[in-house]
Amino acid sequence: RKACPDKITFNTAMKVAANAKKEEISFVNKLFYKMKYIYQILPDIYTYNALLSAYIKCNNEEKALEIFKFLYNNNNHHHHHHQNNKKHDKAATNATLEDINIKPDIVTYHLI
Repeated sequence: RKACPDKITFNTAMKVAANAKKEEISFVNKLFYKMKYIYQILPDIYTYNALLSAYIKCNNEEKALEIFKFLYNNNNHHHHHHQNNKKHDKAATNATLEDINIKPDIVTYHLI
């Protein structure tokens, strides 16, 4: 029987890849996609912080800001989220009700 990765496995792998080198952003994105859509594991703030860290490391401030706005807006204005943002990254576009409960933490604000 094959062991399936859990949220901690994905979060750890994303964090390690995000800290490795900036070329790893595509790997981080693949991990996020697999976690959320293949294994149907709901991301948490640690997941989004790893994603945010990866985008910052590769100097993609636009994507990093999108993730931050997604977290901030989902938490504070979740019912207006899709109306307020024209551009979404994959995570923001496919927000679920479970994502709405994710709040930026001290790490999120420190990264930004």
